[in-house]
Amino acid sequence: MRWALSVMAVAIAGLAVAVAIMVGDDGPPAAATAPTTIASVPSTTLQASTTIPPAATEAVYTVVGVSGLGRDILATTFGDGPTRVYVMVGIHGDERAAVDTGPLLVEHWLQGGVPEGVTIRYLANANPDGVVAATRVNGAGVDLNRSFPTDDFEPGGEHGEYPLSEPESAALFADIAAFAPDLIVTLHCEWNGPFANYDGPAERYAEAFAAAAGVIDSEWRVEPEVPYPTPGSLGTYYGKTLGIGVVTVEMSRLRTAAEHWPALRAGIDALLVLAAGA
Repeated sequence: MRWALSVMAVAIAGLAVAVAIMVGDDGPPAAATAPTTIASVPSTTLQASTTIPPAATEAVYTVVGVSGLGRDILATTFGDGPTRVYVMVGIHGDERAAVDTGPLLVEHWLQGGVPEGVTIRYLANANPDGVVAATRVNGAGVDLNRSFPTDDFEPGGEHGEYPLSEPESAALFADIAAFAPDLIVTLHCEWNGPFANYDGPAERYAEAFAAAAGVIDSEWRVEPEVPYPTPGSLGTYYGKTLGIGVVTVEMSRLRTAAEHWPALRAGIDALLVLAAGA
């Protein structure tokens, strides 16, 4: 019951009106303003491995939450089709290639890469404190991808004391609930990547992604199951508990976003075209 009440509380809190902002650097959150077009953000002088990538030119973001250390969690929307696809990066801050792919995707969508029939909700960075620190966990030491209210949730340690205990996972949960997606796509990195994993009714989307990406990079494949337990994971909650298809794109930790980009773009395009037809 305590967990259920916690879930309801964060959902209600997270559905408050989001405020569009100008994207600043990776320090304290910028002051909220009226909806504004975001200009190019110059590169910072910090090391690339410990900065949040600048937002893509001309995208309009809204604040959907604030991290435990006070950094804004940003989201934006593309298209207006009936099929709703939620795309997110950065739930694990040390999976750098996945984080750096986000701005590339946004630029692609701004340049006409969104097929008719699809609305894309993009969460720019689910774990900004982890990205800045280059850690898998958030600022409180919690793995946000073990924080969801699944039947197999394990409290304590890196999982948090109860589901959605962290402001970052609570914000993500609320934004997904408000968007009501038909499909969720989340970008990660694995040592044995690249591959596409799926939960719930998403097998055909994972296959479409891997087939298109595999034309450019033959290493892409579909892995229906990962060989380790994932209690409290996003994929388990949305895919297996709620029955919403989830595709987890696992890039290789041994490559950069730029090295992955041609194949990944082809895979995402194929997945979205399939979604548009659905």
